[in-house]
Amino acid sequence: MTLLDTDRALLETLRNVFPAAQHLLSEPFLVSISGLPLSEILEKLAKSDEVGEAREKFMTIYPTLAPAASRLFPGALESLNLVADLGFEPIIVSAKTSTNLDLLIEHFQLPVRHKFGGLHGVAKAHTLSQNNSILYVGDQESDVLAAHAAGIPAVRIIRNAHFHPPTQAEWVLKDMLEFARWFKVWSQNIRTE
Repeated sequence: MTLLDTDRALLETLRNVFPAAQHLLSEPFLVSISGLPLSEILEKLAKSDEVGEAREKFMTIYPTLAPAASRLFPGALESLNLVADLGFEPIIVSAKTSTNLDLLIEHFQLPVRHKFGGLHGVAKAHTLSQNNSILYVGDQESDVLAAHAAGIPAVRIIRNAHFHPPTQAEWVLKDMLEFARWFKVWSQNIRTE
């Protein structure tokens, strides 16, 4: 949800997995589950003894729907290219499973060589540290906490101008277009420090 809008893919998959729960699967529900690991989302919709089966169904259906139901956020591709053009190595650290992450990266031809899936929240910190990351950009407060646990600053993308959640991020930007402009200045400043 930083580079790709996958909300529709998630919602369509959940509607296929839980056809009797259509009344629950609305925009407000989507907002309430944004950024949660899949297991926590499924626990909200399935009985505890049905979560495993629901996960299997989800993992079968999602890859068939996700590419067509997802879209690149404006500025995402340009931002990845800019980061590389300025001499940095962009990496993706995501809560999406490695399989689904690879599927989406390939479908949208995202220019990244290093990608790590299946990591949520602070669990991302180790991977960020291992890859000598110097900045983390994410759309959830859990991304900010992961960056700080790795000892690096965070940029939080908050697209809704009317929603100002508390954040510990060093910078808050409205989208990836703004990030590209911001990153040019930031990268020059860190090189002169």
